[in-house]
Amino acid sequence: MKFSLTILAAFLGSFAPCAVSISEDLFQKPLDTETSSTQPLSAQDAVSQWKLPSGFRMSVFASEPDVRQPISMTTDSRGRLWVAENYTYSERPVVFHQELRDRILIFEDTDNDGRFDNRTVFWD
Repeated sequence: MKFSLTILAAFLGSFAPCAVSISEDLFQKPLDTETSSTQPLSAQDAVSQWKLPSGFRMSVFASEPDVRQPISMTTDSRGRLWVAENYTYSERPVVFHQELRDRILIFEDTDNDGRFDNRTVFWD
């Protein structure tokens, strides 16, 4: 397992200089198969309901529509948040949508206010 992760990190690391901003117009609208008539809580409302130990605080760093369908995330040594969005893997009848694309986003908080300032599509 360690060997596989090292290869993946080296593979992804080799593309770091290629990060570019891409217009959201190039992405298809994500599928929404949820048929519920109720709306989920907003990110800010959800955060306000958490009970934290004394001395801790929570804030909304990124939420929809800035990030959708997240399946994995990590931070790097520069404090940036990397998020893998998955649109291609779907409900059972379809399983894999070949006409959709997954992507990796980078979120960066340049002014240390707890909310991202820069959002970059690293890979699509």
